[in-house]
Amino acid sequence: MLIKGFTIGAANIIPGLSGGTIAFISGIYEKLLESINLFYSRKVIFLLFRFRFKEFLTIVDVKFLLLILIGIIVGIFSVSKYIELFFSKYPFSFFSFLFGLMLGAALILGKEEKIWTKKNYFYLLIGCFLGLGLTFAIPQIESENILFILLSGIFVAGAMIIPGISGSYILLITGNYERMIAAINSFNLETLFVFASGFVIGLIVFSFLIKSLIVKFRKETFSLLVGLVLGSLKSLWPVQFVDNFQFESGRVFLMLILITSGLVVSVGTPVLVKAIGQKK
Repeated sequence: MLIKGFTIGAANIIPGLSGGTIAFISGIYEKLLESINLFYSRKVIFLLFRFRFKEFLTIVDVKFLLLILIGIIVGIFSVSKYIELFFSKYPFSFFSFLFGLMLGAALILGKEEKIWTKKNYFYLLIGCFLGLGLTFAIPQIESENILFILLSGIFVAGAMIIPGISGSYILLITGNYERMIAAINSFNLETLFVFASGFVIGLIVFSFLIKSLIVKFRKETFSLLVGLVLGSLKSLWPVQFVDNFQFESGRVFLMLILITSGLVVSVGTPVLVKAIGQKK
């Protein structure tokens, strides 16, 4: 479980790799969602307020959640320092790779959920328009405002818990990804605490909403999500991160190679995690 938690944490810090997808493919997604939902069930709240911890432990798989949480934290802090380096020094290469990652994430989610049918094309198209609209509508403004950081944590948690959507991708399209990576690397406790508080709130709220939507409208929900990812790819197009970009053959070739590499990594990572899980 530590390894699975580590891969979920590492995936969440990289825009394009979805922690929810890793959990889904590795076979722990439903259990993770159910465990989170248990925390605010009436029975569990009643037991905690009555200090009946023994009964609480028989209902909630605390060991499972603890191992996953430790793995996620280690994964996030292990990968973040490398992400900050690439983000600041090699933006063109970094975003070319991320473009491939996001494209692969959408394709593999669509394949796993078998959404490529005429029945789901309407929701897919709506998702594409929504995703494209978000890239124009969401202001890319870095803010030190505590409320803004709290809200970022809430929506990142919502994105993280959905297979196919990268939590860090929300930070990226709102222009706050680099600042949060810096906060992790510098161990800015104030920023991290506020963000973590929002994250916990988002985890509780969205885990209930997503579970309800997936149970009642599974195909429609995932079709909309895949469209959302595809439509929002505009925000990752690497050309926009280079001043006075010229379509030179060498640079275009590099971009295509990196996009392909990201696509391969995105598709291959869940398959590798699944293979490791089956061996165990």
